[in-house]
Amino acid sequence: VLAYIIEIPKPFRENEQNSILLTLWHSPRPPTGHILLAKITQDLCYLIEHGISIYINDIGYIHFDVYVQAVCADGPGQSKVTEMTSYNGYFACRVCEFRGTYEARDGTCSYSWSSYIRTRPPFRTKDRFESCLKEVERLKTRGSQDINVFGLKGISPLNEIIFIPNQAVYDYFHLSLEVSSFIS
Repeated sequence: VLAYIIEIPKPFRENEQNSILLTLWHSPRPPTGHILLAKITQDLCYLIEHGISIYINDIGYIHFDVYVQAVCADGPGQSKVTEMTSYNGYFACRVCEFRGTYEARDGTCSYSWSSYIRTRPPFRTKDRFESCLKEVERLKTRGSQDINVFGLKGISPLNEIIFIPNQAVYDYFHLSLEVSSFIS
């Protein structure tokens, strides 16, 4: 998991020397989103609350405030770290509550534009998102499996530091460029 300092202008921001390694997972099995992010989130919460003071030669200590602007990952990674359904499941949109239509013949869930226009799904608000998180928690404590509360499968540690519907940004490559390669 990498982080970047936003105040560094592009294209230097994503330079290898300016990236911060938050964690590294080396195992034949992938971690859960909670295992991967719980400690990072805890550390970031501390930095958000207290900031960080860094010693700079000839200047002394300078205090910096820390904010988390967004999280970005590829499709499967995004689903894992946000604990939300992937692009091919019910309620796959992180921004609204569009259900989708299940196609039994091929086991897919599709999202037609005509259905979107007809149903006008509501946007995810902070209050609605938090009520869905509470319902997920209630279902988990009852031992429920395969939870999907308007697209939420679990409770991500990221909920402590960001509002996922707005700050879990879409992966441009997999959404746009990969799709256009299938079309062309």
